[in-house]
Amino acid sequence: MWEQAINPAYWWGATAVASPIIIHLINRMRFRRLAWAAMEFLLKSQQRNRRRILIEQLILLMLRCVIVLALVALVVRPTWWMGEAAQARRQEMPHYHFIVLDDSLSMQDLEDARQPNGPTAYRRATALIAKLVQDYLDVPGAHYLTFFRLSQPATPEFGPPYAQLGDAPPGQLLTQEEVSRFVARLEATAPTSLRLGPKDWLTLFRGSEQTTGLSAYLGKIKRGHRYLHLVSDFRERDWNQESFRPVLAQLGDWARSQDVQIRLYDVSAPTRTQDNPQERPTSHSNLSIIHVAARAQQRREEGTAASAVPVQVVAPGVPFDLEITVRNFSANERQGLRVGVRVDGVEKNEFARIIDRIGSYEERTIRLDMRFYETDSPGPKQITVYVEDGQQPDHLPADNIRHVYVELRRDLPVLLVDPDHMLDSPKPPSEYIASVLGGTRRLGWRPERCRPNELKNRKLDDYPVIYLLNVPGVGTGPSDLDEDSLKALENYVRRGGSVVFFLGERVNVDLYNRFLYRNGQGIFPAPLALRPVPNSNLTFVDEPPDLDDMAPKIRVLQTGHPAFNFPREMLEEFARFLQINRYYKVDPAWRPPADVQVLVQLTNREPLTNFRLETVEIVQLLNQDTSPQRVILASYAQRMLNWVADAELKRSRKGPLLDAIAGLLTDQQLTEYWKRPDRKELRQRLERFQQRLLEGDPLVLESKVGTGGRRGTVVVFLTSANPSPIPGRNYSWNNWGNEMFFSYVPMIVFLQSYLAGESRKAREIETSLLLASTVEVRFDKEQYAPRLQLYYWPEGKSREEAQALGAVAGTESGQEVVFRLHPQQAGFYILRLNEPGEGITPKGDPESRILVFNPDCREEGDLRRVAEADFQQQWLRALIEGETRLAFQEAQQIVSRAPLLTEAAPPPQEYLRTKSWSDYSWVLLVLLALLALEHFLAMLFSHHVPMGEKGLLPPPAARLVSMPSGAGEAATATATAG
Repeated sequence: MWEQAINPAYWWGATAVASPIIIHLINRMRFRRLAWAAMEFLLKSQQRNRRRILIEQLILLMLRCVIVLALVALVVRPTWWMGEAAQARRQEMPHYHFIVLDDSLSMQDLEDARQPNGPTAYRRATALIAKLVQDYLDVPGAHYLTFFRLSQPATPEFGPPYAQLGDAPPGQLLTQEEVSRFVARLEATAPTSLRLGPKDWLTLFRGSEQTTGLSAYLGKIKRGHRYLHLVSDFRERDWNQESFRPVLAQLGDWARSQDVQIRLYDVSAPTRTQDNPQERPTSHSNLSIIHVAARAQQRREEGTAASAVPVQVVAPGVPFDLEITVRNFSANERQGLRVGVRVDGVEKNEFARIIDRIGSYEERTIRLDMRFYETDSPGPKQITVYVEDGQQPDHLPADNIRHVYVELRRDLPVLLVDPDHMLDSPKPPSEYIASVLGGTRRLGWRPERCRPNELKNRKLDDYPVIYLLNVPGVGTGPSDLDEDSLKALENYVRRGGSVVFFLGERVNVDLYNRFLYRNGQGIFPAPLALRPVPNSNLTFVDEPPDLDDMAPKIRVLQTGHPAFNFPREMLEEFARFLQINRYYKVDPAWRPPADVQVLVQLTNREPLTNFRLETVEIVQLLNQDTSPQRVILASYAQRMLNWVADAELKRSRKGPLLDAIAGLLTDQQLTEYWKRPDRKELRQRLERFQQRLLEGDPLVLESKVGTGGRRGTVVVFLTSANPSPIPGRNYSWNNWGNEMFFSYVPMIVFLQSYLAGESRKAREIETSLLLASTVEVRFDKEQYAPRLQLYYWPEGKSREEAQALGAVAGTESGQEVVFRLHPQQAGFYILRLNEPGEGITPKGDPESRILVFNPDCREEGDLRRVAEADFQQQWLRALIEGETRLAFQEAQQIVSRAPLLTEAAPPPQEYLRTKSWSDYSWVLLVLLALLALEHFLAMLFSHHVPMGEKGLLPPPAARLVSMPSGAGEAATATATAG
């Protein structure tokens, strides 16, 4: 019993309880007294009140003994009244340890770059954790351990899952056997290639819909000490960023509300110094490949433009580029870097390239000229790009490698939907498109043709681009799209496919508006005007441009668009001589929404007479000017007036009028003139007039269909794809495919390359992904069953040697089925869809998809470490400015209790501390009350005359005289001085 105390050695202090007893006995010593009349009276009075006085003295004696014992107990701090929570030093309150290990990519940081198989930050972390756990085993008391890896927040690596706890303590009780088992499991773990950020930390701390966080574990602890150990490399990129403040705020909230003791361990090398928190610790230099993409190659000899979109499918002999971006994450310049390539695990030295230099924290993007040959076997090709520095080894070699895959096909199919593709004369529009795309094997395209109602029978995802040429509309006729084919086409576009419309004489405007446009819900981007020309029954505009007008006939509004990226001279000639004689007009009330843009616009074809009146008014305003620039203004005004004087003869020619207005607005001699505030209104009127003269009907539209990264692309030409002849006229729909063939061919090639890349852009999102704790992939639920088989495909191995990783169940979301994958290593993965299985009904033929996962090196490659002072400042701001809004002193106290430790610190003294009843404030209040009670009773039981009351006064002079008696005893006499 006496050992059940925090400081049992101080029980000897209880002997002090004898002090009030001894004092009481001394006061009770007997003396001989001499008889005295007045004293006799007092003695008789005392005998009458003796019992009451005795009781009062005993009460005071007992109260003083209790106060002495209470003071001793405050020092000894006994615990036998605290129940099971404090059963002696070896049976004190349990300790619950939660260890979280950061296993992100940066934890693969090598301690010595010259030893690729040497210790890393992760191995330093596992060694530190093993020592910590062994130290806890040697500390008295019950210790429970729960160990998490940051990449797996759903299930602890060691310790029972939350769902299995029940009423049991949260954690595994540490014994020598359990410690050995834990250390063995710890050494078997390996770091991932994941980028783990604040979202992952919060998921582990707070939980999510799929996981139970540490908050639930801490909430189950009714009594006991709570310890949270975070083991990481504490990089500047993470812990000193505003995005990490919610993580730090959560730690502070636990430390304050649940008395969780936070332990932070920095395991990076070199070891940070503990005596200078302001100093930024030394970090290792690093080199990373942060991006790789296969792109269409720029072929200047053919006049084609470079494509800014990825390429996934290539053909033999068709060159393409590997675009590689390398970043130097160090303060020193790196030189002589070799960028190499492996294809299916085989080194390809012919594609390698040297980067002469790359500066501090600089990015360099290079292009490797790649191609496959006829001798190469078709199918998916694993391409691995790596960078190496022969002079300076890298501390994080895992981010020096990046993967990409392309599919090698003998040729690339393109689908031409043409109801007239069987005709020989006149040549159908599909013949013109096919002659461009299939005219040379260097392009690698293989045109396939079909009728509109055959779309439902084809696997449309095999075609990067589908052309709809002079399709009448949606209906039951042999040339129409039927409802099933329309549905298949719309699903294809919304999955990221690309479609091109060329309109012709077969087009039914009403059917297009009702079924293809569908009030903006369909795939056609704009409504068509039903009767675009007054007093005409035609649904299209039939108006040849003036051949004598040398002004441009069209305007390319998006000059940087890949489909119209002509050289300037070629673009000017193209705009001047292209004749669009028949076209479909967009409804004049329609305005382009955000996801639709006009690529090419016809020039204004209104008669010049419609603009004569406004021209005259502007000329009059210019002639009224009296400024020093009036001569220049009058010159431009006269040119404008002269051109509209015989407007009837000039039909719709507006070139010189537009030139005069442009000169007024851009002439350098008029710069100061237009700066005057009183000329602002005139300039705005000129600009509006110029815009009106330029604006014509749209000719080419582009729209994006769908949401997110899976948006499809639709391009619409409001005229025909071929120079379709017009019966009874000496002109055709346009002259693009014959007289303007020099622009028609590159335009179709540009357009095909662009749309093929756009069509595969959505697929690139599905097939080339950044590693994350959870990756979502989506498929059409009408084509794929809600379960897939996941395989890891090692580099250089055949697909038959892929390693099975198990089945993944999907969940339906709208029109899609969503699969959540949890890859942890970079490389190639295979998804097998629609495979038969128990409880699964395939919705189509079995199919394989390839996924490529790469690390987020832009975030994980920066190994710079946070200074402890910066980290603490960020933590303070999170506590002061966050939701908790703690006072500065309280926040500072929380932060100061959790410094960045660099080694397994010995168990702190609070491990040995047991809770005693003396920890509670009410104990001190009780002691204070006892002292006050003793003082009150001492005053109450005393024989003092209350102030203000009269009583018997003592003699003027009196003294107690002691004299020895005959027997040697002291005699007492009272003498009164007279």
